Amino acid sequence: MDLMKGGLSLYRQVAAIIRKRIESKEYQVQIPPENVLTNEFKVSRFTIRQALEVLKSEGLAYAKQGVGTLLTRQDGSKYGMLTGAFEDLVYYASESTVKLLQQKILPAPGEVAEKLKISTKEKIFCYTTLRYFKKHPFSYSHIYVPYSLGLQIPLAELRVKPVFKLIEEYCAVSIFEANHRISAVAAEGELTKVLKVKKGEPMLLVHRIYQAADGRPVELSVVFYDVKKLEYTIHLRRQANLDNR
Repeated sequence: MDLMKGGLSLYRQVAAIIRKRIESKEYQVQIPPENVLTNEFKVSRFTIRQALEVLKSEGLAYAKQGVGTLLTRQDGSKYGMLTGAFEDLVYYASESTVKLLQQKILPAPGEVAEKLKISTKEKIFCYTTLRYFKKHPFSYSHIYVPYSLGLQIPLAELRVKPVFKLIEEYCAVSIFEANHRISAVAAEGELTKVLKVKKGEPMLLVHRIYQAADGRPVELSVVFYDVKKLEYTIHLRRQANLDNR
């Protein structure tokens, strides 16, 4: 998008365009990453940051470290940040480390293809990771990403950032929502070895699908958690405009 030269400063032009998108609800939860905006408006990252500061000063947005620029609700409260739930709670903790056990490129298995809405003939990247918390294994993951996106993700970054954040930063894709399916399973096979648990011990299995703003699935993660090392809290609040039922 070309901005007008002269007159109103570039960063204020960018801020005005983003403001209109917020008002029209084109952006509903999060403003796209800086690199996406830089490419779209053909300006420097410094200019984008100036524009975001204007929106923050107006109370329309706020920054969340490791996540990006999120929107403030009309009632002045903040949207809950879109994160990888359990694993992101420990990603940024100093005691947490992530080990990449394996990276594979393979044809999409049936269930994975269905979740990512691609053909079984298409290739995908599969990352197998083991997460440690205070030097103890905490979770074991299989993460599936479409081939075109996986090509752009630097492996070194997997140790410090969740995959969905890398997709946003390196693939110019804005993640809009994540859907979770949680179930209980018994530890067996490979799980007993990598997580150092006994066969039959309870585990938490989470299937998580991240979707872009256009509805396209961009990541499927299948994560096993050792429940002995997990505490998960959910805060629910009733909407004021809900009918009494």
